[in-house]
Amino acid sequence: MAIAALVAQNRYSHFNALLTPNTFVSSEFVTVLLKYREYQQDGSWVLLLLAVLGVFIGVYGSLVG
Repeated sequence: MAIAALVAQNRYSHFNALLTPNTFVSSEFVTVLLKYREYQQDGSWVLLLLAVLGVFIGVYGSLVG
């Protein structure tokens, strides 16, 4: 589970780089940026939660088994 969360975090970082302007942008890009900014911020917290949960599950599995 932790590995899947880390892969998802990698994809999130790639998506974040796509939505980060590094030069002057058009009004269409700003519209897309504003549309997906909320989902991007929510996704960050979900992926962090999944990574932490995966680590706890792995530690618990190591202690029990």
